[in-house]
Amino acid sequence: MRIRCIGINRTDITLRSGRSPAKPPLPAKIGFEAGGEIEAIGGGVKSFAIGDRVALVPAYAASRYGLYGESSVAPARSLVKLPDTVNFEQAAATWAAFGTAWVGLVAVGGLAAGQTVLLPAASSSVGLAALQIANSLGARPIALTRTLGKRWMNSAGFPRVGRQRL
Repeated sequence: MRIRCIGINRTDITLRSGRSPAKPPLPAKIGFEAGGEIEAIGGGVKSFAIGDRVALVPAYAASRYGLYGESSVAPARSLVKLPDTVNFEQAAATWAAFGTAWVGLVAVGGLAAGQTVLLPAASSSVGLAALQIANSLGARPIALTRTLGKRWMNSAGFPRVGRQRL
């Protein structure tokens, strides 16, 4: 895969800083999310073609494939084709945040239309994804942030109130 853009998320940062529970041997490969184009295909892969625009859905250790580079080998099972409306930057910054939020809210939490959900750290990437997921399900999200500087303001400079679709 020719890497066009990488995502940098908490997993990458903790691994790179040495604060991760995982301690890969040096020299370590780093990278959890990326967007790019397929340059070559391994035997048995039938669902992709050379030149396909793809994103990697993180389903592997962040030290496994070395996405912080110009190219990488990645498993076909972790690739998704990108629609023309999604650019590489969007593709590389989507899966960890939305996957984490979806698992917590829907797969484990069972969030459904009409329910209210309290979202701490709502200004983080996972928090923003959680707000969008809750809104799309018809749930009522209540967003918390650590500081007043992280709250959302309307064009008049006042805090937004009520349901906000991001």
